[in-house]
Amino acid sequence: MIRRYPFASLVAAAVAFAAMATCARMERGFGTAPLVFVRMGLGAVVCAGLFASGRARWQTKRPGLLLLRGIYGSLAILLYFFAITLLPVGEAQLLNYTSPHFTAIVALIFLGARPTRGGSPPARARR
Repeated sequence: MIRRYPFASLVAAAVAFAAMATCARMERGFGTAPLVFVRMGLGAVVCAGLFASGRARWQTKRPGLLLLRGIYGSLAILLYFFAITLLPVGEAQLLNYTSPHFTAIVALIFLGARPTRGGSPPARARR
């Protein structure tokens, strides 16, 4: 679906993220950690289904970095859900959408990656 309908996929992802944030906000008595556990569990089930159906393949040469990315991603979701319990959903979403800016700053500091004019090389190739 993503390759055939990229705009529809983007809209579906935005709706799914908004629904996730709204559900996390509505479930006040459940606790942040159990919500993150359920969210990660559902993601694992979807990924397992994609691997089992052959629609996805395991392609990594550095599994340690993939594990580290998963840990950081889990921490980010935990903090995001915690923020939703304290802030209005709209403000939490707005702050969440600033993550590409922080990614660029962290990449500059730790990786020495400089931003390029016109986007990354793969982005330029698609134009």
